[in-house]
Amino acid sequence: MDKIRKECTLRELKLHSRTNTSKRIKVLCCYDKLFNSGEGTIAASAMASGSTRCTKHYMSRLLNVLMSDELVKKLVNVTGKGETLIGKI
Repeated sequence: MDKIRKECTLRELKLHSRTNTSKRIKVLCCYDKLFNSGEGTIAASAMASGSTRCTKHYMSRLLNVLMSDELVKKLVNVTGKGETLIGKI
């Protein structure tokens, strides 16, 4: 039991402290399967632990990047239109 718990900790799997041994083994097997298939450690640990939570305010951060002045100018250059949703540049 203790070795399994340590292995989950080493792989940075976020499990509840009261998770039973069979569940921990199942998560470790899923982690190995994802990691060996080439999905990477971040995706494997997130999927194995069941965590699909997005970061806080991720949509507003994405919109800030998409609507930055530099990106809007590049969009205008690519499309050839002098007007955007915001107005004339």
